[in-house]
Amino acid sequence: MSKKLNQWLFAGQIENQMLLDLIDLVLTLVILYLVAKIISYVAIKLLKKTKINEKVLKTTINLIKNVINVVFVIMALVTILDFFGVNTSSLIATAGIGGVALAFGAQSLVKDVISGLFILIEGQYYIGDEVVIQGISANVVDFTLRTTKVQDFDTGAIHFIPNGSIEYVENRSKANQIVNLTVDIPNDYDPALILEILRDKLEGYQDPNILLGPDVKGISAFKDRYFSILILTTVKNGLIYEYQRKLRAMIAEALKENDISLYHPIINIQGDK
Repeated sequence: MSKKLNQWLFAGQIENQMLLDLIDLVLTLVILYLVAKIISYVAIKLLKKTKINEKVLKTTINLIKNVINVVFVIMALVTILDFFGVNTSSLIATAGIGGVALAFGAQSLVKDVISGLFILIEGQYYIGDEVVIQGISANVVDFTLRTTKVQDFDTGAIHFIPNGSIEYVENRSKANQIVNLTVDIPNDYDPALILEILRDKLEGYQDPNILLGPDVKGISAFKDRYFSILILTTVKNGLIYEYQRKLRAMIAEALKENDISLYHPIINIQGDK
């Protein structure tokens, strides 16, 4: 009877100890989570007090959150492995011994992270910038040390581009932008009349986002069936596409009011003989 009682008490002690260990694990994870959130909150608050560009602020905050989340996940994983009796010290030592092999196996990852650091330090682009990367005209919607996420202007598709593969960046949000429009008019019309109509319509247009122009420069080319008129307008950065659409609409309206048609290429379609 005494032996059975001892066994029962011993089993109860083990269960109680396991329960305590489990509670300790949960508390540790909660504390780690809260510490991560507090560090993130304090860092973001301090950043917001600095007088830096809004896009820089948004990108830096996003990056801080990303790094803190990665650190939290790693620490939580180590804590959980410890709970299940896995010797994390030996794992870390093994990782150190196999560091060279790991480096060779993760060359692309290391390249992406290093490239991401240089992109951030050099300020090549930030979240919200309009860019051309890998031939894709897009808006930067997210940035981490490993990848840049952009939304294609043409299709709306989201592209995930590894930072290490980015060789050339065209940032259209760094400086004031020039809206370059060419209007093709059939040779049937008087060039002087067309220039007068467009200048009357465009050159008096006032807009706080237009810094210079619209300026109807004149005839930029003569072709067999049409001539081209060049129109230049300088706008605030990030607004080039918006004002391309606005100015095209104004040009179309001016031509329609005067019963003038744009040039349309003649397409010869040969039927079956």
